[in-house]
Parts: sequence; structure tokens; C-alpha cells
Amino acid sequence: GAMHTVADECDGDEGGDVSLLQLRKAAITEDLGAFQGFEGDEHCDKCAFDFESAGGCGYLFRGKFAHAAKVLPLGCEKCDLEITRLCNDKQAPDCIQCVAKFKDNGGCRGIFLKNQTEINEKTPTNCAPCGQQAADACY
Repeated sequence: GAMHTVADECDGDEGGDVSLLQLRKAAITEDLGAFQGFEGDEHCDKCAFDFESAGGCGYLFRGKFAHAAKVLPLGCEKCDLEITRLCNDKQAPDCIQCVAKFKDNGGCRGIFLKNQTEINEKTPTNCAPCGQQAADACY
């Protein structure tokens, strides 16, 4: 039995090397689809941290998704959950203030007219996540 265990351990190590090589290759080709679920949480936490440091959360909240995609670190495409969570924690807007500002800006007219452009113009910076509260407050 003992020899069997040793062989298994060796196989395990080899497997580890192969995955690392594959992961490196995948990272180079940016084909990370094959490795969905492969990254650990720590990897995604670092992704989220780097993304936030690069100003990614600000872009997200302003709806500038192309900019956000540009600052997304390589290989972090599968980490949107962690990134969203971190961004929300960092920049959770004070919706009460947001709604008040939105109404002061005359934003309710846009909501009544269902005019998205006008709504966007009247939405204070970083207040996009409060859209539902703002709409409710107008009625």
C-alpha cells in the first residue's frame, strides 16, 4: 500500500505543474474560459483590489464600462462578483443624499418622461446605484 501512496503523491505534483503551465499558457493567450472556477478567492480579491486602485469602481459607477474593462487586470474576467462587492463597499453612495440631490437637479421630470438621457444627466456622481430609490421618491 505504501508504494501506491508515493506514486499517487508524485502524480499529484505532476498534475500541479501541468495546471500551472496550462494556466500560464492560458494567461498568455488570454483564453481564461477554460479555467472558470480555477482561480481561488485570493486571486479574485487581489483582482478586485487592483481594479479599485486603478479607478475601476469609479468608471463602473459612472457607467463607463469600456474604461472599466481597460483597467481590469489581466486574467480577472471571472472575478466580477468580488469586484462588484468591493466596489459597492468602497463607494456605496449615501442614497438619501443622492435622492435629495437628484430631486434638486430636477431629475424627477426625466423619470416621469422615462427619458434615460435626462435621468443620467441629473444623476449625481456615484449615485447610479440609487436609481430605484430615486424613482420611488419621485412618485
